[in-house]
Amino acid sequence: MVPKWMSRSLGGVTDPVSETKLDMKILRTILAVVGKGCLAASFNCVVLYTSELYPTVIRQTGLGLSNTMACLGSILAPLVKMLEEYIPFLPLIIYGAAPIISGIAATFLPETLNVPLPETIEELETRHLRDEEQ
Repeated sequence: MVPKWMSRSLGGVTDPVSETKLDMKILRTILAVVGKGCLAASFNCVVLYTSELYPTVIRQTGLGLSNTMACLGSILAPLVKMLEEYIPFLPLIIYGAAPIISGIAATFLPETLNVPLPETIEELETRHLRDEEQ
């Protein structure tokens, strides 16, 4: 299984490279497929990991918020592409930096492997405090 930070970061690295005007069509195709695959894997990580982070009492609200943010990104992506008319390299920077930044941010999320799901907000807070003390 690909770590969550790696799928986001690889998606950010390969997408701008695949959009450059290279004559090597095979390389562009490979980078585009790898980039899109990593972005799809990161979306699956968001769905699975979000359900493990939120306590039971607000889990559905958290999943709804995460889905809303994912849809907002889908809505804004074509608009970012339109910025190419004004600053030609800006969409490549945005499309490349966003996944890399999210991959770095994902490294700071807590590990949930073999950890019981939190039932209440208080349980989540005490777990967080206990992790800070260690």
